[in-house]
Amino acid sequence: KDMEDSIAITFSPKEKIKAETYLRIYFNGASQLFMDIPVFAKTPIPELKVSPDPVDFGYVEQGETKTKTITLTNTGAEDLVISDIILDYFGYPTDFDLVSNSCGTLLPGDSCEVQVSLSPTRTGDHYTYLKITSNAFNSEYVTVNLSGKTSSAKIDADPYDIYFDYTDPGQTDTKTRSEER
Repeated sequence: KDMEDSIAITFSPKEKIKAETYLRIYFNGASQLFMDIPVFAKTPIPELKVSPDPVDFGYVEQGETKTKTITLTNTGAEDLVISDIILDYFGYPTDFDLVSNSCGTLLPGDSCEVQVSLSPTRTGDHYTYLKITSNAFNSEYVTVNLSGKTSSAKIDADPYDIYFDYTDPGQTDTKTRSEER
């Protein structure tokens, strides 16, 4: 004979919360069988999603500038207030710049964009962090890793390609190419 029972679960938060737990139900008998039922509960909270994260600028030559766009989205159910966005590498100067920031208060589901550029003044690897301060429930601030590289070797060759036309066996043909470094 099939039996049916019901269980009432009450959620009464006293503060903003996002929780995950399980309701474990044991079955009668010697088998000690049980079933876990996932329980998810949350109050309306602001949540921040950053994309892309991390941000890789790839190779950027000295004297050039490459700009990337980072999108911030409120995936929560309450207004997200972006209070500050800065570039920070433990107080050291970097070759990254915050170009634009259209962020402020984001309603649930809304997005904004931040543009960051890399203009290398030296060769090697470049690193910094974009630090986003907000009222997001998942963290007071979020850091996004930014990176790029600048090569120390730059070779320009003229002509780029070297072609040998028909050269008869036993003969020598020489081509010249100059390189600038």
